[in-house]
Amino acid sequence: MASFRNLSMALVVICTSLPLCSCLSGNLGRTEHYELVPPHSSASWVAGQTTLQDCLSQLGAPIDVWESPTGGSVMAWYGSDISGWSLTMSVPVGQALSASASYSDIQDVDRGVVLFFDPGWVLTTWSEGEIAELVREGRRRPSVVE
Repeated sequence: MASFRNLSMALVVICTSLPLCSCLSGNLGRTEHYELVPPHSSASWVAGQTTLQDCLSQLGAPIDVWESPTGGSVMAWYGSDISGWSLTMSVPVGQALSASASYSDIQDVDRGVVLFFDPGWVLTTWSEGEIAELVREGRRRPSVVE
């Protein structure tokens, strides 16, 4: 509902401002960022039994790897496949001054999975969703190797 309201408001502003525009541009596009994690990929995982090898054979190489606070490893697989449109309008308001407005319905959000492994490379837990939120759970500064 809020998205429809935003779109309606953007269209009203654009339509009423069209006679004043000196530049109006639109863009329709699609962006792919890494590969999407297959849906329901976690259905075969069992905490305490699934190994790193099982996960690698199913998902391929992880995009990010870091040390977990518990001494194990954390690995992330994610991607996005988005499409949408945007509109930009520019209106002169003075001799060397113009105002511009833009609207876009494109939301570039990577979705994926973060897997937590113990030091023996056995899966302990995992989280799925927006990757920016998920990586906050397991980030920690690397420790010194002795």
